[in-house]
Amino acid sequence: MFLQQHDVFVCVVNPLLMKKYGDITLRQGKTDQMDSIRIANYGIDNWYHRTNFLPEDESYTQLRLLGKQYLHYTSLKIKAKVNLTNLLDKTMPGIKPLLRSQSEHSNLEKLCAVVARYWHFGNIICYSEKHFVKDYTNWAKKQGFYSNEKKAHAIYSLAKQGITTLPSHLQSTKTLI
Repeated sequence: MFLQQHDVFVCVVNPLLMKKYGDITLRQGKTDQMDSIRIANYGIDNWYHRTNFLPEDESYTQLRLLGKQYLHYTSLKIKAKVNLTNLLDKTMPGIKPLLRSQSEHSNLEKLCAVVARYWHFGNIICYSEKHFVKDYTNWAKKQGFYSNEKKAHAIYSLAKQGITTLPSHLQSTKTLI
């Protein structure tokens, strides 16, 4: 912008084009002097293709920034899901498919709610099966989930058969989950 305000021609070139242009030379080197000569030669060889730089519209800049933030948020969300899945494989192996429902959003919501309440199979099998089923169904009703005794029995059975690799008695396990 400063150069354009002082009547200097400004052209923005995709760095990949510049790299590919530099790759056609026999002598490969990487110094500031060689780079500046390479850029100048590119400008001379492609002068007729160059157009003067036009600054972006403010709305385009905002949209690009919002797009980057959205991608960043999505990346964090995916990494958090993968991390939770990996931790659950150590504390509650097999629980994720058991809690699957029609909606992906409700899957995650229910999984997180169940994990917050019963974060380790050790916390489930400390109850009798009858007591766990009653506790689970009452809890599910309060949370607004479908209260299903069959699913509660399946969770208890899975907890009894499951082999966990992180012990439930450590505070760090609960903190991780």
